[in-house]
Amino acid sequence: SDKLDDGRQSLKAKVLFAHLQPHQHQVLRHRRKLWGHWVYVAALRLEDQSFLI
Repeated sequence: SDKLDDGRQSLKAKVLFAHLQPHQHQVLRHRRKLWGHWVYVAALRLEDQSFLI
């Protein structure tokens, strides 16, 4: 699953970053749990509307 868990709730990455416009990026301030590991996450919205996470 591509859900990011902050310890309270779990959201899909595409939902968490849905507000980004092409060429915009966001770095999450706190680490998230992904596939059993705590990681820091950043995302960039690409021109084709997909994400680079």
